[in-house]
Amino acid sequence: MVVDIDNTVHESDITMNRASMELFNSPFRWCQQNEWYKFSDDKMPLEHGLQVFNRMHDRDMIFMTAPYVGSIEGLQTIASAGYEIRYYTDRKLDAHSATVDWLTEYGLPFADQVKCCKDKRAALREIKDEIVTVIDDRVRTLLFVQYELGVEKVFSLKHPYNRNLTDAPNVFLKETWRELAETFMLEIGASRVGTPQAAQS
Repeated sequence: MVVDIDNTVHESDITMNRASMELFNSPFRWCQQNEWYKFSDDKMPLEHGLQVFNRMHDRDMIFMTAPYVGSIEGLQTIASAGYEIRYYTDRKLDAHSATVDWLTEYGLPFADQVKCCKDKRAALREIKDEIVTVIDDRVRTLLFVQYELGVEKVFSLKHPYNRNLTDAPNVFLKETWRELAETFMLEIGASRVGTPQAAQS
């Protein structure tokens, strides 16, 4: 299975706003936009947004935050049920080492299974036949995985920008990681006995 990191395993808005204040003396206005990468706010033009995104994934910024409460236990439960976890993130490519180190420091399962992507959708398309489900906060990723890759059920923590998916079929939005992991086990369950773990991504 595939798990996102920013605003999925930890709250990336903290580092995003810290980077924005450091660079431009202004908080990042995530909630004023439909999706952060559109940059419709003329006070945060695209080039500024890209600088923020680059800075927030430097090693010192990555280590500023801890995982969400319950995320470590939730992912350990899923791993114990027989699923290999792969972390796919839109972080810059040279954030790979720091990301692995951060996951390792906090004891997250499969910490070395990290892929930093310039285009997560293209990367997911390459492994589409291996994906059992995806946990990701972004609307476009969840719908892409469902409707283009044919993955029936997807999961996310509930955020202001994805709450419009509350009634979408087989999109499970949960307030906490405990609820998310419990729902995963109910909807997806333990991997099939005798099935190689790597096939249960």
